[in-house]
This record gives sequence, structure tokens and C-alpha cells, in this order.
Amino acid sequence: MVLIAVLSASISAHPTGTTSVSIAPRNDQAIEISITADADPLAAKLEALAREPQASSTATAAVRIAALRQVVLDHVVLTVGQEPSALEWLDVAVNSDARVTIRLVARGPYASAPIVWRTSLVFGSYALVVRPAGSSSDVVEWLQGTESGTPVMLEAPAARWRAMARALRLGVLHILPNGFDHILFVLGLFLLSTRTRQVLAQVSAFTLAHSLTLGLTLYGVIALPARVVEPLIALSVAYVGIENLVTSELKPWRVAIVFAFGLLHGMGFAEAISNLHLARSQFLTTLVGFNLGVEAAQLAVIAMAALTLRLTLRSRQTWRLPVSRFASAGIGACGLVWMLSRLA
Repeated sequence: MVLIAVLSASISAHPTGTTSVSIAPRNDQAIEISITADADPLAAKLEALAREPQASSTATAAVRIAALRQVVLDHVVLTVGQEPSALEWLDVAVNSDARVTIRLVARGPYASAPIVWRTSLVFGSYALVVRPAGSSSDVVEWLQGTESGTPVMLEAPAARWRAMARALRLGVLHILPNGFDHILFVLGLFLLSTRTRQVLAQVSAFTLAHSLTLGLTLYGVIALPARVVEPLIALSVAYVGIENLVTSELKPWRVAIVFAFGLLHGMGFAEAISNLHLARSQFLTTLVGFNLGVEAAQLAVIAMAALTLRLTLRSRQTWRLPVSRFASAGIGACGLVWMLSRLA
């Protein structure tokens, strides 16, 4: 697994979901859809789907995207009840941050049937935010690629337990499979020592720290830009891998350093939640559900690593140290490469 990580180190390890989709009913019984993404990559993707550029190479992203409006309409499906709704193009606009927002509309009544969203325009993870009529709480879901959203009624707010379940799923997906850097960090904690007490000491410090900064960042108490946080997260991965090579036991300062790095990881987790554009009333439910999802995924990573190590070394206990050193070297190498690429 670590060998694969080394070979894949040049690939971005921590996607944060730069695309988001917002769906809300209008007073005229129509449904408005807003798709927000990075302008130039979306224009290039649409041109690739169309097989050739539809506008001058010097045209702005908004002009290029507008010229390919039919490609957008062909790759978006909003089902109302059992039937796909006819979508109409409203407009496209690019803001000062080079982010583009495409607005579509579906005509017709929506109150008596659930809606289901699906698109093939997004290849990674993205946030789907549905705003039911007369509700102060949004229905937020984190989707992967062409995955369909769950059916949602636009005339009533989602139950709190469903919002919690969606946040929990987002937390799991943020680690498995999207958080490769977080996975390697947790594996680095495990590889220093497989003793339950020592693993729990490190994981507890990490959990406490990232929960603290995740909450503080979500409520706007603290903030650091991603260009600062992401290289430091990569540095944390490099650190645990390299320290595993020079020590064979848990030193007192290791737990403190893990706590410090956990503060950074919490800010990285907050980046994913910020893309959901939550109402303040949803913060606590989302925070609890997301944290539970992250912890479940981290424990799953440790459990799989422990099982793999146990089965591999069942009759070859003398291999444990070389295997741990080799894996730690791979983790350290990945962290260094990621840090350099994120600083570039």
C-alpha cells in the first residue's frame, strides 16, 4: 500500500471539492439550480465533452461556457417524481475569484413529488445543497462523481437525523477514499508502535486537536488560508514517517507534536464543510456528524493496518521492524513530495 503511495505521490492527495450545486424552489413553482465551479477547468471540461472548442481561444471562460450551454444541459438531470424535468438555461457569470456560477431552471410544480439530482459534469466529490421552501435548514449531501442524490422533498425540511447521517457520510468520505494524506498520517501514528495504549494516546491527541480547530474554524473564530494549511498538513505526514525511522518508542513530545499537527488537520477538515455553505443552525449537527464520520474512518484505517500486519507477520515476527521502517520511509517521502508540490 505504501509503495503505491510513493508511486502516486505527485498526485494531489487531499481534494477539497471545489464544485458545489445549489437547488431551491422559486415563488413561480419553478426550481432554480446553481452550479458553482472553477471557471477555466469547467470550460475546458465542456470543450472536451464537445470534442472541440466552441469559442475563440481568447474568449473568457463565461463566453466559452455559454457557447456550450447545450453540453451542460445534456449532462444534468433533475428528476421530479419519476420523470426527468426539462431544464432551461438562465445565465452564467464569473466572479473576481475566477469562479463561475451557471444558473438553470426547471419549470413545473414540485410540491407533491421528491426531486433527485444527478450530473456527469463532476469527476470528484462535490456538495449538493437543497433549500426546501419555507425552511431555515438546508439539506446537504456530499456526492461522488456521477452518483445520484437522495430523493428530497422541496416542500419540507429534512429531519435532523438525516442531516446528521449525511454529515457522518461526508466525514467518512473525507478520509476514505478522499483523504490520502490523512490516511498516511494515521498510519504513521500506528507504525511507531502497535501497542494499544500508545496508539490510543496519539489518536486521542489528534482527535481532540482536530475537533477543536474544526469547530472554531466552522464558527469563524479562527481562519488560515488553504495555501498555508495544506503544505503544513503535508509536513505533518512527512514528520511522522521520518520520526518513525529514528526512534522505536513513543517519546513524550510525540503526543504534543501530534496534537499540534491535529490542529492543522482540523482546519483542513473545515475546508470541506465550508464548501457546503451551511446555515448557522446546521453547524452543530454537521460538526458532530462529520467528526463521528472522520473518527470511524480513522479507526477503520488503523483496524485494517493492524489486521494486515498481523496476517503478514504471523510467522515472521522478525520482519515487523523492517516492514514498519519501509512503510514509514514511504510515508515520509509522500509527505515531502506533497509539501513541495503544495508550496509550488
